[in-house]
Amino acid sequence: MHGTKKIKAIGGLETAKMSDQRVINLSANRQARLQERLQSQSYADTQALRAYLGVLEATVRRDLVDLEARGLIRRTHRGALPAVQVNKEFPNAERQVKNTVRKAQIGKIGAGFVQDGDVVFLDAGTTTLEVARHLLDGRG
Repeated sequence: MHGTKKIKAIGGLETAKMSDQRVINLSANRQARLQERLQSQSYADTQALRAYLGVLEATVRRDLVDLEARGLIRRTHRGALPAVQVNKEFPNAERQVKNTVRKAQIGKIGAGFVQDGDVVFLDAGTTTLEVARHLLDGRG
């Protein structure tokens, strides 16, 4: 019986014998499906992957460890992300020097909507920086 593994079915049902190659193929197929899921969803938690693949959570964790070791995914607490997430934005320094006139115009218009006593939340960004500058100019 060299080259076979005994697989005990869930719930103590009968034991099946599988060749090493069949186990490798099942694992590769499962891991490919796992990667496709991560690419389409950008994140998946272990429980969702377990349900999607129809396997035990321990199997999902082993697959995630293997995929991470090969640099194909990045594991997180209770889930995983694709290894490379494409960031289509330019670095902040590069964005700050693009469209400066238009950003200043937008900043001035945006600041014009703010009245004394208003509370404003400004997120990070080069255009919102211009809003902040115009708020300071008008109040300073």
